[in-house]
Amino acid sequence: MLMDSDNTNRAATESRDPTPVSGADAAPEPMNAQLLSKLFIVPALIVCLLLAVAVVVVLFGTTTADKPVNVADLIARIELDTGERTMGMMLMPKAKESWQASQELARRFEQRDRFLKPSEIEPTAEKLIALLAKYPPGKKVNEPGPAQQYFLMMALARLETASGVPPLVALLSDENWWTRRTALQALAEMQQVPAARREVSSVLPLLNDPEPAVQIVACAAVACLADGDDATAQRALRDRLETGETEVQWNAALALARLGHRAGKLTLLNMLDRGYWEGLNLQYAEGGAFVQRKYTEAEIERHLRSTIETVASLGDRDLSAAIAALKQDRSIVVRDAAYRASGETPPTHEEGPTASSGSSMSTIRPAANGEEM
Repeated sequence: MLMDSDNTNRAATESRDPTPVSGADAAPEPMNAQLLSKLFIVPALIVCLLLAVAVVVVLFGTTTADKPVNVADLIARIELDTGERTMGMMLMPKAKESWQASQELARRFEQRDRFLKPSEIEPTAEKLIALLAKYPPGKKVNEPGPAQQYFLMMALARLETASGVPPLVALLSDENWWTRRTALQALAEMQQVPAARREVSSVLPLLNDPEPAVQIVACAAVACLADGDDATAQRALRDRLETGETEVQWNAALALARLGHRAGKLTLLNMLDRGYWEGLNLQYAEGGAFVQRKYTEAEIERHLRSTIETVASLGDRDLSAAIAALKQDRSIVVRDAAYRASGETPPTHEEGPTASSGSSMSTIRPAANGEEM
């Protein structure tokens, strides 16, 4: 995985305020990829498994010499993959084509209707389900399974068919935690599919997964699939808020906020405080070495902006005051987010050094050395 940490720093557990938000303002806006990503406050732990492989530089049909490859051709290339690898797990030519084709399908199906007619969606889903069935169950190892499998899971999710739900639910119990995490993210993307929403009970156990990285994505998946009045989901998230690792607590608080509840209010107030982020120490292993450092300015901006945009709809007086205070933040990115969250138009700014540092988690992406598909 393209991680910059497996953060294990701890913070004091926050007390709960289980008061739900009532009224029309409590209804969260529909989740999309942008909003989903805002539930992931620690990019190092939650970046999508799909992007945990090197970016394919040449995509199909992107040069004038290439004939654009259609969806049927991409699937045919995947079907030709025999799974063979050379020594050292290098990809054989057919496997490389399969990997590229799987990634391209996942990328295209972000805009499914541009590439498929309505009558083609279900037959395409059936083909992807058959391809996924070819992969053997994962093993308990700290490395991902085949990248093709993970790209196909996301491609299937983006078709938004009821038939795609059962194979993804089955992968929630895979022994490989990378696979479980990708299956969670795939189901989260299917929040508009009633069959996926009915599987929230299958997602809840993963809030207690042995791997914190899986717990974090499970928080976001629950926020996508559960109804705001789902008491079982609320209790499960509150348990993570009390007993989870620090990053899990953050994401449980954000998930509860997405469902219209203030149970993580004290945690959210911390997350709206620049000084809180500046005071944290990151500790993780990287390249066989132990690293300890502070959050970078870009990371702090991203976390503040994510928190602002996630909790703004709660209408809580204290949270709103914390957001308003960030209108004076030294970062243009944070100030603008605070103004927008308050329903105000951000003031115009002169171009300055902070204006270019405003990368936010507007898409699900790794923090350091990967790019969005």
